[in-house]
Amino acid sequence: FIISVFIMWAAAIIALRCLGPRRATFFAGRIRIKSDKSESFRLPRYIWKLRCLFMVLGISVILCSVALVGPGMTSIDNVAYSARKLNRDISDITTQGLLITDSISRAKTNLERLNVDQLMDVGSKCPVFLNNSVVSNESLTTIMTEIKSEIDSLKDYMEENDFNGVQDQIRSVMDGSEILEIAATLFEE
Repeated sequence: FIISVFIMWAAAIIALRCLGPRRATFFAGRIRIKSDKSESFRLPRYIWKLRCLFMVLGISVILCSVALVGPGMTSIDNVAYSARKLNRDISDITTQGLLITDSISRAKTNLERLNVDQLMDVGSKCPVFLNNSVVSNESLTTIMTEIKSEIDSLKDYMEENDFNGVQDQIRSVMDGSEILEIAATLFEE
């Protein structure tokens, strides 16, 4: 809005200036001064009114510009506050993402060390197992086979997915978030 008022004002001044003093009289920026009987030039009496009017209008444009900047700055402050709040939320989420990927990485390491085949050979390690009266050998073997199947599928899933790449992407988001935080801090100062 301020720029449009300035452009209209400038266009009016340029147009009146181009029209010249004969067509636009004092609006062209020049006053026709006639000499009096004594051959001396005197400014017309109304010239001080025109000068005062021009000063008042010029000051009013400046004051209106300042008045319009005030609400704009409030909006900018609100945007900066919202951006910082959103940035904090993003930082929290990326931190949680890093914690999750670290947990997955530890689980992957533990799964690689886990030897399920030793659990399947319980009969040779534990002689009492074969004579167990509480749990039948067949049901325990079935459960152990299902556990081995699930652990093997989990190992395959861990090997197929690139969790280190996910960590790198999360870290790049965190770096961008830090840059945004610095920019928002500098803007608020």
